Amino acid sequence: MKVLITGARGQVGTALTAACTEVGIQHLGLGHRELDITDGAAVQAVLARERPDFVINAAAFSDVAVAQGEANLCYAINRDGAANLAQACEAVGAGLLYLSSDYVFDGLQARPYTEKDKPNPRNVYGNSKLEGEEAVREYCSRHLVLRTSWVFSAEGNNFFMRSLERAMSGQPVKGVNDQISCPTWAGHLAIVCVAMLQQVHCNIEPNLWGTYHYSDRGATTRYEFARTIVAQAVQAGLASETQVQAIESADLQNRAEEARQSVLSSDHLFFTFGIRQRGWRQGLKSALEAVRQGQRAA
Repeated sequence: MKVLITGARGQVGTALTAACTEVGIQHLGLGHRELDITDGAAVQAVLARERPDFVINAAAFSDVAVAQGEANLCYAINRDGAANLAQACEAVGAGLLYLSSDYVFDGLQARPYTEKDKPNPRNVYGNSKLEGEEAVREYCSRHLVLRTSWVFSAEGNNFFMRSLERAMSGQPVKGVNDQISCPTWAGHLAIVCVAMLQQVHCNIEPNLWGTYHYSDRGATTRYEFARTIVAQAVQAGLASETQVQAIESADLQNRAEEARQSVLSSDHLFFTFGIRQRGWRQGLKSALEAVRQGQRAA
């Protein structure tokens, strides 16, 4: 099995590369410099040359707030780039795993969202991911759409790293207390992606293509997430005690409208693939250890 990973220099792409290496899967990771997925001709040329069995699209415009003012670029990457990959995968007979988001939902229902719930995004980012999903379904018959939420790791710009950096410098950490979802460590997400592809590659009948949800176990607010980040960072010796402030969504400036409750149900994934959720607190410990190892290497 050969897997091509787009967006391989980002937090999910980095984790995917590590997960493939761990289980001995042949893979090729391409960052934006190696492959701009908005360039349809380049995408077709790379897939025709490499002939992968599967492509995992981890390339994304993921800054929700910035997307409001950069809509054209956001759609070019999240929608048009996905369409380019889907068409190229169909042409060479490759399967495509498209990573999507809880932001495709409006967050207005009390229960966790299932794959049968109707998407209703509230901002540019969420709508771009939904239209990316639709393009994948239209152009690539062998596809997996995997929605996830609140991804974090020791790589890149994410809530975990921003909170940790403030704590390490002795600054107060802030977290919204009226948004609820499930933090998901990129390492866990990557393991899930690889496990899905391994099963799909076995040509199980009925086939496993379709749309699924995965997030780490444990719904929480960003405020409680921030408190846990700081507490574990202190315990790990990475930071000293610092104040964690609870704020409301309305206190945020220049932000896109976000869902108040976007917990995803991972039941369909479990009953189809047998893949169980892992706890985000376990992932948080792994992310903090990666930060510690990075400090030692430096």
